[in-house]
Amino acid sequence: MSQTIPDNPPAGAPVTASLPGAQETRDMLLNVGPAHPAMHGIIRIVVRLDGEQITDADVSIGYLHRGFEKMSETVDYNGVIPYTDRLNYVSPLINNVGYCMAVEKLLGISVPERCHYIRVIVSEIS
Repeated sequence: MSQTIPDNPPAGAPVTASLPGAQETRDMLLNVGPAHPAMHGIIRIVVRLDGEQITDADVSIGYLHRGFEKMSETVDYNGVIPYTDRLNYVSPLINNVGYCMAVEKLLGISVPERCHYIRVIVSEIS
């Protein structure tokens, strides 16, 4: 029997629970993300805490949505590379490698063995 969390609760605001037959307790609402060191800006979670126990959570996703698919419709294959950099800002080069491999397979292009080694090294570094 969890209560719904308000749309925009103030951070750290105590909320009084009113369950039938229960004692009155004070819950705390805590905003985690999108500007939280553990979240990397991709998600926001509003959690209801009863002491140290999480009793409810409201998850909002999509904070890194960039409209990548729509922007890619108007440029050629080479023009998409700057967009793939921005899909995952923690390791952007891996996205470039994956995109290039997909385009090469689509067009039937084979790359030299040296290119495969360079891609592995670049992916390991990022």
